[in-house]
Amino acid sequence: GSMTITNHRHYSMYESYNSWSLKISTGEWAALLAISTRFAFDKIRARAISVLAPSSYTFNLLDPVDAVVLALKHDVPQWLETAYVLLCMRDEPLDEGEGEKLGVATTIRIAKARERFWRAEASAGSEGRLEEDVRLSAAGPSFRWTLRANCPRRARATRVVHDVFWPSNNNSSDEA
Repeated sequence: GSMTITNHRHYSMYESYNSWSLKISTGEWAALLAISTRFAFDKIRARAISVLAPSSYTFNLLDPVDAVVLALKHDVPQWLETAYVLLCMRDEPLDEGEGEKLGVATTIRIAKARERFWRAEASAGSEGRLEEDVRLSAAGPSFRWTLRANCPRRARATRVVHDVFWPSNNNSSDEA
């Protein structure tokens, strides 16, 4: 019968090399090669994600726009919240080049989030802001880690980003 991939661990490479290697077909060797290569790439991918990842709420090596582009293209969703929040909070809106990189849908969503955030910044009094921060801290564990006592603006930006980009995850009855 054919040998399964897991069987090889029962053999010493040197003692039994000839006896078992001849039973493995070319196709199975190709599969072993592909699998071993794939694991190596997984380690490289994990390392790249780790090196490029945000720390202390900012990307040290990536522009937030590039972070969004890479995250969407290469399936790194854990970068998106930080990148969207940074783009939401920054003073200047997206420029044409950034819009081209991000595509129409993402650009519109970021613009929508920025508009909500900056409108709230302009209109909220200190009492309203305090109340909102308390409500946000009660919103559940998914938001709790984004809160910092000295970053109420970031907390508000994070809430807006969640409302705009992941509205189905919110249980609140806020406006759509």
